[in-house]
Amino acid sequence: MPRCFDLNMRLSETSMLLFGMPTWKSIMDLSVKDRKEAFSNIDNQKILIEEAKNAQGMSAALPMLKVGQVYSDDNKKYTGKYLAEIAQTEEKEIGQVILDIANADDLKTEFQLMDVINSDKESVSYLIMNELCHFGASDAGAHITQFCGTGDTTHLLEHYVRDTNKISLSTAIHRMTKEVADDWGLFDRGEIKEGKAADLVLFDINEVGISDEAFVNDFPGEASRYMRYSKGYEKVIVNGSVVYENNEYTDIKSGTIV
Repeated sequence: MPRCFDLNMRLSETSMLLFGMPTWKSIMDLSVKDRKEAFSNIDNQKILIEEAKNAQGMSAALPMLKVGQVYSDDNKKYTGKYLAEIAQTEEKEIGQVILDIANADDLKTEFQLMDVINSDKESVSYLIMNELCHFGASDAGAHITQFCGTGDTTHLLEHYVRDTNKISLSTAIHRMTKEVADDWGLFDRGEIKEGKAADLVLFDINEVGISDEAFVNDFPGEASRYMRYSKGYEKVIVNGSVVYENNEYTDIKSGTIV
């Protein structure tokens, strides 16, 4: 993963950061409607606040969270501030801060954990050149309401190839194509050669880039997810057919599920 691994928490969605606290987790397992009632209950809040004070594992990172997207006017003053800072200023426990802000936003507040994992780009550039490492990471969409797992290859081209020259363009392309194809046994792919599958990407190295994460509502069942958007790609060809062109997908579905 050549980018920083940033994580978002919304009480209206799901969060790994709350798994280490049994009462928080039990409430997060409820429907959103029931969650709102449970998180607003004063007796529940006392237990939740106490659990947050003694949080272990990933839950211990709660004070490091920063307030991101908010929805109520009352919460606008918290945007960009860390929970630890708010707790100190308002003389509250971390758990109380989370509950007060989230309840004011109908549980939709975005709390961000940023620049914690892979934030040292110099060290990351060393790691991704190691032959034991592959670019990218995937949980097959398991945590789409907490972070976006796409954009690693674009970030690699944008930052490590173009902006900092840590990796040559030819090396980056080889490591993202033939090397991966060979390691996974996809011997008909990974290089431009007669008889191989016509999988091609046409891009401008001076233009490639990736956007910040955006929280969008475009999944079935009115579900939401985090998404990134790329630029600088002219065409994507899969098995000889153009599947992406002029910044949008075509109707052609020429790939297969591996």
